[in-house]
Amino acid sequence: MATRAVTLRRAGVRPLVWAAVATVTVLIAHLPSFAHRLLDGDEAVYGTIAALMNTGARLYAEGGVDNKPPGIFWVYAATFEVFGRYQMTAIHAVELAVVLATCAVLVAVGRTIQCPRAGLLAAVLYGLLTATGNPRLLAANTEVFMSLPLAAAFLLMLRRQWLWSAFLMVVAGVFKQVAAIDVLLLPAGLLLLEPPPTRFRAGLLFAAGIAAGLGAGAALLARGFLALDGADAGGLRLPELEAGHPVVALPRQPDPVRALRSRALDRCGCPRHPLA
Repeated sequence: MATRAVTLRRAGVRPLVWAAVATVTVLIAHLPSFAHRLLDGDEAVYGTIAALMNTGARLYAEGGVDNKPPGIFWVYAATFEVFGRYQMTAIHAVELAVVLATCAVLVAVGRTIQCPRAGLLAAVLYGLLTATGNPRLLAANTEVFMSLPLAAAFLLMLRRQWLWSAFLMVVAGVFKQVAAIDVLLLPAGLLLLEPPPTRFRAGLLFAAGIAAGLGAGAALLARGFLALDGADAGGLRLPELEAGHPVVALPRQPDPVRALRSRALDRCGCPRHPLA
């Protein structure tokens, strides 16, 4: 009996040891991100727009315009608000925390599908492949922040928690538009995971989760987190033009986003686009 108890304790300790080894391995792989302030030209764009947002400027207006959804700018702006403007070390720490959280979700996914070892292997591969092969992979870009809610959405789908799975898919889309393609997992998930009598109810829950996510985004729009009104037109605001008020078109000021992006590209030796 005592031998059996010792064996069970050792069996319980071994996964913790391997989890600790995997965590340390991922941490070491991502340590170079703290040696450089800027790892990619996109970080300069996100940081500049976030700094403008923290001064009260509106995103997608005078606060800066980019083709990315707002999630990445919210993360940068919130981090700068807490740790200081252009505090890229804090940004890289947040990025590393998100990577580790995604690894933890992958462990749970592997355990659900196969076994804990499969999940641990998936987590280690993800942690290493997001840090090796190209220094720009270490940058705090949209793909890293998108992957966490996407992985969590897949885990919840495996557990047939359709409402929250769909909601997290919308959250992933807040960081990168391509996350929307994961909605196509719904038909496969319903066919493979849900018994026929409850498939219709599961589909309704999934649709409700999508609607809840979109509704939350609309609420953020209404509270002014995004600014889509009064777009600039040649230095004039559209409402002023429509009202017929006499206005003077002032010359445009130098674009701080483009200037900072150019400096970042020169510093990291990245190829510059002809229009940059």
